[in-house]
Amino acid sequence: MTDLAVPYIYPFTTIAIFWPMDTSAVLDAFNIRDYVSKYVTKKLLDVAVIGIKNALKRINGQTNTIKLQAFKHEDLIEHITQHLAENIKWASNISFRDIHRAKNIDDVFIELDTYISPIKLRLDMKSKAPSIPFREMLSDTDKNIIILGQPGAGKTTSVKRIFLDVLRRNDSNYEVFNFPIIIRLKDLVFEQGYWGLSLFREILGILGIFYTHEGPVGEQMQEKILIHIFKDFIERLDVLIILDGFDEVGDEKAKNEIVRNLRLMTNSLMNSKFILTSRSSDYNVHIDNTTEYEICPLTEHQIEDFVQKWLNNQVKAKDLLEQLRRSPYWDTTMRPLTLAHLCALYERNNSIPDKPKSVYKKVIQLLLEDWNNQRSIHRHSRYAQFEVDRKIDFLSRFGYELTVEYSQSSFNKRTLELIYSFICTDYNLPESESCYVIHEIESHNGLILQTGAETFEFSHKSLLEYLVADFIVKLPVFLKDQRILVKIPNELAIAIAISSNANMTYFELVCNILQYKILDPSFLQPFLTRILIEKPDFEPNILYSITNIYLLNVIAIGITKDIDEIFMPGNNRSANYKKPAPHPSHWEDLHDQLADEEIIDDFDWEEEDIDEEIEEINDGDDMDKQQEVKINLDAYYAECINIIIHVWKTPLCRKSFEQISTYYNLGDIRLTKKSPLYFFSKFGKMVHLKRKSRFYKVSSINVELPDNLVLPYDFVEIFQNRIKEF
Repeated sequence: MTDLAVPYIYPFTTIAIFWPMDTSAVLDAFNIRDYVSKYVTKKLLDVAVIGIKNALKRINGQTNTIKLQAFKHEDLIEHITQHLAENIKWASNISFRDIHRAKNIDDVFIELDTYISPIKLRLDMKSKAPSIPFREMLSDTDKNIIILGQPGAGKTTSVKRIFLDVLRRNDSNYEVFNFPIIIRLKDLVFEQGYWGLSLFREILGILGIFYTHEGPVGEQMQEKILIHIFKDFIERLDVLIILDGFDEVGDEKAKNEIVRNLRLMTNSLMNSKFILTSRSSDYNVHIDNTTEYEICPLTEHQIEDFVQKWLNNQVKAKDLLEQLRRSPYWDTTMRPLTLAHLCALYERNNSIPDKPKSVYKKVIQLLLEDWNNQRSIHRHSRYAQFEVDRKIDFLSRFGYELTVEYSQSSFNKRTLELIYSFICTDYNLPESESCYVIHEIESHNGLILQTGAETFEFSHKSLLEYLVADFIVKLPVFLKDQRILVKIPNELAIAIAISSNANMTYFELVCNILQYKILDPSFLQPFLTRILIEKPDFEPNILYSITNIYLLNVIAIGITKDIDEIFMPGNNRSANYKKPAPHPSHWEDLHDQLADEEIIDDFDWEEEDIDEEIEEINDGDDMDKQQEVKINLDAYYAECINIIIHVWKTPLCRKSFEQISTYYNLGDIRLTKKSPLYFFSKFGKMVHLKRKSRFYKVSSINVELPDNLVLPYDFVEIFQNRIKEF
């Protein structure tokens, strides 16, 4: 071999690197020197060097201008060893801001699945897309591999594992490669004047191969020379080249250069191969001789496996999984990144945050801050310059328009452009930047994902609901359009939870804005259920108990409506049927109804009243009707009543009810059978709440209370001692 000066050699003498305890388990006290000497042999390098010499002969036969800078076998070994040494620790650990300390990848890694074609190429969204385990990709294709995935899907962690598995030699799919080369594309340097085939230069530089031109050489000839050297050297080494983070390359010119390099590389490699990772939305090119895969969302089994491995404690893992399943953000666990953050939060506190709003906010900030921190990425829009809080404001409005105006879980790019055009001026954004902004939202923060050839959707329903709620509570006045509000029960429950005064928001929404529209079959039950889940910071004041009493009155109206439908089946109306009073649209109408009823001053029952009721109940026709009513109630309102009973029994509601006597007089009311509240009464009698103080003052705001309300005796019995005091 020619013995000439080498441009730079790392000053190694003897390399036998043993990693500290946190990574030694990964490769079992892996000795890089032993590995390199075993698989990067003199014979292998001789074959590769012959390839270079052959390339130089062909080239110099035409130009005689290329001079290879000198190297020895030891030089190549040092460069390869250095590369492995620099990357093995990076590949062995998983670390991020919330984590208490770095995790060993072997301790927490789970095998993912991949779709055998990208989601965005699917035309039939109803059929189940075929998938294979991640480890089978190399046996599934003999081409180079493109790994796509949504933000946080596990692309980088998976190629870290591939890098380590090649070194371990414990999988037959990887045994065909002598060693891996890994390049994080965001760190790739494009030197001025050396744009041509920068990726080729980087790979050869990692291996210690350098050459010079003697005399002027045109750009086209330079590239031809580089391709010959690369092909004849790399191909003989049988290496796996891992290129991570195509989406993290900030400059469009640099991206195009990498694509051009890869297209040339696919024609140069047969025994050696490359794997490229990218976020799905950023990869909009086709490269011959490649197969594209996309990482699937986590299955429930994979989630369980991940949690168990992360916590390494069966009891804690079971507890966390139960907490996650009860939470509204279970859907966010379908990605390894957010699941890892939830595990890290649990690890710190032995629980995930009790208030779901804390998790919503944290996950959104995580996605946006991660995107913001990719400072090397050049972004085209003014939106990209927003601070995180301003981005959240914009996305909240965006989510609101998407939810309210379009009311669909999937949408196309045209819909996104229409929404952007409608709201952009409110955020001082140019209308001409719609394509850039939509791409940036989809590509980098992972809140909007492409799910088909022409379809998109929000990645996490719970996060979309949170953003809509965030927009609502930040409005200068509360929304009053009932047609809109009844469409968004979950969003309104979250709005109550994140508002500055949950009691006032709950009261205003239920008693003043929605009123009897709350009975909408698609609204009431999910609204009440979500409030239980969200756990708003309610205070034990009169507004809380009055709102729940008002809800009970409204449900009574709903029950009457159902009974109305049962008792009036066309011409089969009961001869004794009396049409219930009209459904009131406001508590003042309820007040008018109650004013017509007979208000009694005591709680004594007349024996004949009881006998009359028992006689009616024993009537066969009435029994059938009662059964029909029960079946109807079971379908919907019974569950709503159960939720309110649950709330009514809580210490918070008990304490708030203590203020009743300050604002209301309590007595009995006897209801006629035509009353919409009759079916909630005990033999026609209920507790009557008559307002004696018109306003309740909150933070210098006078809140007007309902004038008349009624309460079933079953509910009053919960507070029997208090009632006696009144």
